[in-house]
Amino acid sequence: MIDDPNRPHLVEDGFTPIDMLLVEHEIDDVDLILHALKKYRIDVRIFWAKDGIQAEDFIFCEGEFAGRTPKNGPKVMLMDARLAKKYGLDVLARIRQDKRTRGIPVVLEISTPGDIEIREGYKLGANSCVMKDTNYDVFAATIAETVFYWTKLNTDPLTPRRGIAAQVV
Repeated sequence: MIDDPNRPHLVEDGFTPIDMLLVEHEIDDVDLILHALKKYRIDVRIFWAKDGIQAEDFIFCEGEFAGRTPKNGPKVMLMDARLAKKYGLDVLARIRQDKRTRGIPVVLEISTPGDIEIREGYKLGANSCVMKDTNYDVFAATIAETVFYWTKLNTDPLTPRRGIAAQVV
């Protein structure tokens, strides 16, 4: 496969540095997210965790990821609030309770407006909540803009300025 700089790269080993941890149990939603990032030419390295337990194992370097180093990402975590095996808000709570991981930006995907997950997510420290809009064009633009912001524009205190944000200054 040719390395195309204008498409997302799905990292499969869990040990390669990544830009985004995608935590989603619905394969159709994963496909939509990857398609949206490709459509808008957002170049990111993504690891896909299929449920809340796998996400925790990845973030905390446990289980199958015991040899992983936390410095290999992510710059942002895009997580469905309603996950299989472990509820997304429980994963978020654990991330925020641990000083090693509390700085990871977490964006929750919410299925229904007015969901309790929105209020609870922000109480637990979610950085943002985005709707899983039923209109594909709206959903694609929302995902692309969100991922672009967190992986290309946002600068956290531990990361030196680079890319577009560095050029603007």
